[in-house]
Amino acid sequence: MISKENDAKLICRSGFSAPVKEALLFIEKNFASIGYVKEIAEHVNLSLNYFSRVFKNEAGIPISSYLMHFRLDKASVMLKSSDLSIKEIALKVGIENVSYFSRSFKKKFQVQPIIFRVQSKGSGTEDI
Repeated sequence: MISKENDAKLICRSGFSAPVKEALLFIEKNFASIGYVKEIAEHVNLSLNYFSRVFKNEAGIPISSYLMHFRLDKASVMLKSSDLSIKEIALKVGIENVSYFSRSFKKKFQVQPIIFRVQSKGSGTEDI
């Protein structure tokens, strides 16, 4: 299963097939602008059904889940390191519906994005 780190070097060295590696790199570079999983399948020149099966078999999770986890991981970094609003962050990671973003974020991290931000920024003050 793919780690949360999404390191391009790890992807290139992994045992994934060429289409899956290409898809992972495409997601890494274009995650915010991908509207549909079909765009990823088209990028690697495979049908959506076949690509979805191959990706799930190799990565251990559906491509749509991977894309969402990738976006949420990027959002968590932005919440820690920026003062952008929750809405701005949602849009920057490619999620237009802020309510959906907040629900998805809470499902993954067990905390609302705003609370995550406060906790993350609060935890960095111990060394000062």
